[in-house]
Amino acid sequence: MIKYILRQFKNSNSSINNKWLAYPVIDETIGLDELSEHMSNHNTPFSAGALWELMGSGHDNCLATIHAESSEAAYQAFTDRILHTYPTIDRVKTIEEMRHKLRVVQINRDGNLRAITEIT
Repeated sequence: MIKYILRQFKNSNSSINNKWLAYPVIDETIGLDELSEHMSNHNTPFSAGALWELMGSGHDNCLATIHAESSEAAYQAFTDRILHTYPTIDRVKTIEEMRHKLRVVQINRDGNLRAITEIT
C-alpha cells in the first residue's frame, strides 16, 4: 500500500502556487533479500542474480540499496547475494566486473544527518 500526505505548495513564483500535492510517505525500507521474497509472492523471479542480469542487458539505470560500511563491502555483499542464485559464479571476476559497471555511493549516517563519504 502506498501512503501519502497532502501538502499545499507555497511558492508565489510558481504556476502551482497554493495547489495541494500528494507526497509519498516512506515509512519502511527492506533489504534485497526481503524484496526478493516479497516479489516471489507475486510470481516475479526477482533475485540479486536477476538484478545483475538486468544490469548487463542494456538496463542502464538500475538502482539498488545495499547496507555496507564501504564500497568494497557493498561489492562483497552484492556478490554474496548473487551466489544464492548462481552458486558457481566466479567471485573475483564478478567483483571486477562490478567495479567497471557500477557506481557505489556510500552514505554514512550520524543521527538524522546523512553525508556522502565515498563514490566509486
